[in-house]
Amino acid sequence: MKRELLNAMLLSAMFMLGGCGSDGYEDVTKDYIEAWNEGSIERIVKLVDKETKEAIKHQMNECIVSKSDPVLNKKLKEYLKEVDRVWRDNNPIIASKSIKKTSEKFNEQLKKITQDSTTSDYDKMLQVGLLVLDQVESYKEVKSDTSPVAYKMLAFMLSNRMRMQSGDIFGAADRYSRNEYFKSLILEEMKKNNDEIISKTEEDCKQEIFHPDTLDKVNIIETKELSADRKDIKVELIYKDKRSRKKHINVEKIAGKWLVTTKL
Repeated sequence: MKRELLNAMLLSAMFMLGGCGSDGYEDVTKDYIEAWNEGSIERIVKLVDKETKEAIKHQMNECIVSKSDPVLNKKLKEYLKEVDRVWRDNNPIIASKSIKKTSEKFNEQLKKITQDSTTSDYDKMLQVGLLVLDQVESYKEVKSDTSPVAYKMLAFMLSNRMRMQSGDIFGAADRYSRNEYFKSLILEEMKKNNDEIISKTEEDCKQEIFHPDTLDKVNIIETKELSADRKDIKVELIYKDKRSRKKHINVEKIAGKWLVTTKL
């Protein structure tokens, strides 16, 4: 135990060499590798660009969904039953016809959603559906009697149906894609509620993806300047089991901040 603690302290100290500010591209690279070795996705996503962040989160999410599929499928069936009941008792398509879609406020909010480049297409569909339901007086009561995930699923299905009716068939989600998206909403809710099954699965996925506490030493071999704001840093990763591998890590200055643009 003492030896493991000493190794961790030495590795941490090694990462700190070369600057405390974590502002330079080599500092960010070292911080990134250290965070990866800790399996700290919270730290990792703060050190990478948007595309790399989404790729890492997607990989984690896919792993958790895959390992939790039986649980998610069971919950999905339960929520779909709830959605069917609500849809049958208070059809949102019919209810949404009472909305004054020409209102300035509605159009402003709709424009804000559609122009948001940081949001995925399915998330936009969910937000549009929620926006529409929020304008329907009768759905205030429906919302209070419906579980949060089922209400989001209802909003997505409404938005998806509206998209199909407008002729945007290729932009609409098919049943499989829709249900996979619903599973992500269920997973998000389970995480928020600190579900024990998901917490255990998340830890298993961290071990599988990040292999935490396996590095013994990291050497920066070479830094190649691709441009003033882009660097290619070649590192050697030496593992505790004496294995080693060389890796190129790209960093880029984005909005005045150095960020890693490569998955480890």
